[in-house]
Amino acid sequence: MKFIKQECANFINLECLGVSVFGKKFREQGACFILEDKPCLYFKMCVLPLVEEKGYGDVIDQYEEIDKDSKSSKLKVRKCECGQDIAKSKQMCEKCRKIRRREAKTLNRDKSLSYSP
Repeated sequence: MKFIKQECANFINLECLGVSVFGKKFREQGACFILEDKPCLYFKMCVLPLVEEKGYGDVIDQYEEIDKDSKSSKLKVRKCECGQDIAKSKQMCEKCRKIRRREAKTLNRDKSLSYSP
């Protein structure tokens, strides 16, 4: 519910406006399909891809319960070694990236200090 309120552009005052991103109506204004446990094409195409970036990994599982025919399984959130959700374009979470960078700097510093011509 929180994710829908924050991210769905059609969700205003506990109602769905029913307007696509191109300004065309895809349904009449009324109750939100997701809140009624019905699949919503706008949510699936426009809002669900934001899950990875925003860190709402459980939203995909909840939506798959509503839409059994959903192809959202390809949107599964990847996990870092530490278990943290990571974005699509990243290899690891920010915390692990900082740790690895610190280790690499220390290793390179030790190599340069021990090298004597």
